[in-house]
Amino acid sequence: MKTIQYLASGLLLIYSLTSDAAHYRDYVDYYVDWYGSIKASENTQVATAHQIFERLKKLANKNPKFLNPKLRVLKNKGRTPWARALRDGNIVLWKSAIEACYQGARSKEEIEARLAFVLGHELGHLAKDDYWHLDIACMFSTKKCKTSRFFTKERMIKELRADGEGYAYAALAGYRVDLLLGKKPFLRHWLKQIKPPKNS
Repeated sequence: MKTIQYLASGLLLIYSLTSDAAHYRDYVDYYVDWYGSIKASENTQVATAHQIFERLKKLANKNPKFLNPKLRVLKNKGRTPWARALRDGNIVLWKSAIEACYQGARSKEEIEARLAFVLGHELGHLAKDDYWHLDIACMFSTKKCKTSRFFTKERMIKELRADGEGYAYAALAGYRVDLLLGKKPFLRHWLKQIKPPKNS
């Protein structure tokens, strides 16, 4: 009887570690422990990101489970810009993502609009319980992964929707979203730099 109980406990543990509902990548502590975090008081660029985030979340749609979402800025391991909404109600933003928003920008207004768009995009995901960091980890893992699970029509629709929400939130908050467009749109600049963060 005890053997059966041990097996049941083991299966429950395996399920909790591998299911989308209770994966370790769902929790901000995992990212902070692995990458380390940067406080607003430690870096002016990080402080700017936090200020923009606080401004955006006042008007962004809210997930009833997370009425006061939090932002954590992570240190870099590699130079890839990345941002993620997590199932625990946090949004994580790599420092390299902030740097990508500064890179090539022609004004403070353009930097702020870029950051607002990126953060608004993640707030859009969070509001709709739309999390795909586990799919991202699958795509970039060395293990065999079906890309059809990643590049689906439904997934692309969700990304476009989050892009629209990021743009709308940034505009409603008073940022110069017109500076995101033009001959060299920010989204193209962002996508060119994306590679998987280490231990993603």
